[in-house]
Amino acid sequence: MDSNVICQKTESCQQGWELISKKVRFFVTENGGHTAPVLFTDDSGKTISPYYVTPWQNEGKDLSAAPVLAPLRGDFFCLPFGGNGDPVNGVTFPCHGETATAKWDFVDASRDGKRVKMTLSMKLSLTEGEVKKNITLDDDHEAVYIEHVVSGLEGDFPIGHHAILDYPAPGEKMYLAADKFDLGMVHPGIFSDPVNKEFQCLLPGAEFTDLKAVPSMFKNPDTIDCTTYPMPVGYTDIFAMFRKAVDKPAWTAVVFPERGYIWYALKDSAVLPGTAIWNANQGRYGEPWNGRTSCIGIEDCCSFFAGGYKPSIEENELTARGWKSAFTFSKDKAASIRTIQGIVRIPENFGRVVSTVFTEDGIEFTGCSGMTAAAKVDWKFIK
Repeated sequence: MDSNVICQKTESCQQGWELISKKVRFFVTENGGHTAPVLFTDDSGKTISPYYVTPWQNEGKDLSAAPVLAPLRGDFFCLPFGGNGDPVNGVTFPCHGETATAKWDFVDASRDGKRVKMTLSMKLSLTEGEVKKNITLDDDHEAVYIEHVVSGLEGDFPIGHHAILDYPAPGEKMYLAADKFDLGMVHPGIFSDPVNKEFQCLLPGAEFTDLKAVPSMFKNPDTIDCTTYPMPVGYTDIFAMFRKAVDKPAWTAVVFPERGYIWYALKDSAVLPGTAIWNANQGRYGEPWNGRTSCIGIEDCCSFFAGGYKPSIEENELTARGWKSAFTFSKDKAASIRTIQGIVRIPENFGRVVSTVFTEDGIEFTGCSGMTAAAKVDWKFIK
């Protein structure tokens, strides 16, 4: 093991591995493959750490009944994505699947020129199949390239990436922007049930065309601006945007103006048509949440929201509209699911992201001020 590329360490009570490039230090947990902290450092030495780590990591809680909560942080790959409480053919998967809850095995880490790469693997136990997690960093890029290669698995399964970001601190703002979408919808049914000490403010199943006006459960206001955060305190909601396949990567961007950066994610909308936004602003009051979790999830997925395996492979509100809510795997052909997540630094008064342009060597974001910010990134990794 090359200590200049990777090291074993413990972060917030979770053992794992840290992959190191000139601009990024990337920690991934052995348990569940959750990624955080991830530190992006520019040439001046200024470091940005955008991902959220749940507050119970050092509290010694017994979370065996919901194992995804034990390492819960940063980004992780879900197979199957969602709650998975309903058995299918006698099998019940843990919430967000084995890939988000079981142990990963270290395979290899190496440097090739300006790029460093780490590979982890997992043999699935509840189904046939194996998953390889490939993480690549480039010395010139403040970005992370993540690929999951699934082999030997047969059938339809909901899948997704589950990035969780810091929420704006008191006195701060945060702005959400996304590529043009073809369908916007709030999670159908009750997502946050008061019976479980959970509350939501968005209207279940409501459709929307503008993130600035998502229908609420209340008469006043009857819509909520879901581009500007923090959203109302005391609620946890999921809404989603669905995009048809396009020839360039689909994108989601989150601007932290006071912190001077944009976090962005790129995906192939032919593979992951949905982007579910999990807004959690102290809306869960049971254990271990205890009303203290403020974060936002940017969840690129092919799934029926967070419904899990059974609702995603059956007829549902999405499939009735012609959308896929599960990815079809074939044991005879390996499948590759890819994401790029990174940051780009912005000037003062940049404002919200209003558009993007893919260039030969990166992506350029334009703010409502007319100012631009360019990220060096190999976006062709996605397509």
